[in-house]
Amino acid sequence: MQQQKNNVRRSLFTAAALLGCAASLAAHANDRLDSAAHEFTSNKARNYALGATLPPPPQVDSALLQSFLAVEPQVRADRKANQSALTRAQVVSLYNTLFVPGNSAVMGWTGVGPSTCTAGTTNASFRQAILDRMNFYRQVSGLPVITFFATSDAAALQTQASALMQGANAWGVPGVNPHSPPNTWSCYTASGATAAGKSNLAKGLSGPGAIDAYMDDSGGGNEVVGHRRWILYPPLKKSFSGDVSGAGVSSANTLWVITNGSDGTWGTRPATPNGIAWPPGGYVPFQALPDISNRWSFSWPEADMRNAVATVTKNGQSIAILGYDARDGDGYGDASVVFRPNNISANGPFVSYSNPGAVDQDYVVTISGLTGGGAPSSVSYTVTVIDPAAAQVAAITGNATVANSGNAPAGTSICASPNRGVSCTNVDAAGQYNCSLPNGWTGTLHLQAGNTKRVAAQRFTAGVMSALSNQNFVAHEANVATTNFAFACNLDIDNNGINEAAIDGVMMLRKLSGFTGNAQSVSTSGVCAQRTADADKVAFLDAQNFDVDGVSGAQSLRDGLLLTRLMLGVPGSTAVQGTGITWNTTLRDQINAACGTSFP
Repeated sequence: MQQQKNNVRRSLFTAAALLGCAASLAAHANDRLDSAAHEFTSNKARNYALGATLPPPPQVDSALLQSFLAVEPQVRADRKANQSALTRAQVVSLYNTLFVPGNSAVMGWTGVGPSTCTAGTTNASFRQAILDRMNFYRQVSGLPVITFFATSDAAALQTQASALMQGANAWGVPGVNPHSPPNTWSCYTASGATAAGKSNLAKGLSGPGAIDAYMDDSGGGNEVVGHRRWILYPPLKKSFSGDVSGAGVSSANTLWVITNGSDGTWGTRPATPNGIAWPPGGYVPFQALPDISNRWSFSWPEADMRNAVATVTKNGQSIAILGYDARDGDGYGDASVVFRPNNISANGPFVSYSNPGAVDQDYVVTISGLTGGGAPSSVSYTVTVIDPAAAQVAAITGNATVANSGNAPAGTSICASPNRGVSCTNVDAAGQYNCSLPNGWTGTLHLQAGNTKRVAAQRFTAGVMSALSNQNFVAHEANVATTNFAFACNLDIDNNGINEAAIDGVMMLRKLSGFTGNAQSVSTSGVCAQRTADADKVAFLDAQNFDVDGVSGAQSLRDGLLLTRLMLGVPGSTAVQGTGITWNTTLRDQINAACGTSFP
């Protein structure tokens, strides 16, 4: 069965190559027409339009992969799904230092084509640009960097010899696989043939551009995105790039990625991450997205991907999956699922490969239906597409004041939800704080003023696009000791600055319904909660008096129901219905004063 799959892929490649340049240009013209719906342009698109070609990827026997499953040094169960820990600023720095310089790298090939069949070499700076491009992709995927073999090492010499062979000969000849070249090829060498079988191959482009093409992995026969999977293979430790162009040959690249005995190409698998996604969880520049192939992938060692299902959402809207190109563990690194999310705006919510501009774009990906290999049944991660040239200018500053005690103590922290990309200073000696955050951020800020303090969270419902000042935390509790009311209630049971009916209200109702001890509490707490232990929440509940109308003590279907409805935003005149309580401004003011609320 495996051999049949390989034959099909190779047949697809051969058939496509036999159609010639005109068919290739027509196919890529269709790709560009589809992509025009979201108006992207890229160097990758121009490379493919010029006829760059990738054959199906190299493959190894599963038994070889089995020997590189051991993890260093943590046990498998401790590994988590891939979500890069790099900050936005770190990804931008990697892009500017490892990716951008490669766009102008000069090859400087010293070899000659069929007239003398001299493999030659390339500029050291050119090879470094290729290695940097590979390490950019690996690092934003949460993987460790790799190195290149020395130019005198056998793997390096063989790789350059393969590049010469690939550039000196035509692809697409029936029955000829570039990964297993015949000895009748021009400039054939056995060492070059060895490298061809252990490498990603590209024709029509070279250098860093070839790495981009491998990561995109477009074209028939590349549905498994094997070139990408080899670059992102966790055990990969060493590689080498052979490149040629001019002097009687076509541009070509050979990228060594498969181990040859104990040569050091592969090493011990890193402890994290476990699952490998492309695009990855975390920040990724839009220039690095798979805009030609539209193939997204997720890999997990030894997982059974046959029933894997992908979902993608954008701004809470589900993006349709156009199809699955592969669900396999066929010998291209780790087992993977490859899927194509909708990328056409006319078809509803879609993945955009355009520059997102000043506001980063999140895509939430969930892969479910995984079995085997220690994989969880479901894995979720967030891909945040950025423009690395867009400055993040959004900021919030203000004062942090705690009721009845002046400014919050110096060192008091700020908790943000959501917190990705948000960085807040602790409160300083003057009671000031400041937060930097992604453009367009919406969410809440919570002053972590301690378990006995109660300060309202700040809500930002409109995307923050500039610097906001005087965003002051405001106490939302009265000085209860000075009130003349018979009751005093703090509805923020978990102390996160928000009165939440689904959390605080439920705990209040359980208490008023007769639950005792820890049964009054619920196991969940709100975001940025400071009171999370059940025992602490129960003790806090027991100290409250929720008898807002002063009739027969606090009752779940009178006082509790009214307060819960008010927390849900129900107007007081409606919230009292069925409770037996009469609503008026006096009662409203009493509740707001005694409970530290601001119900209208």
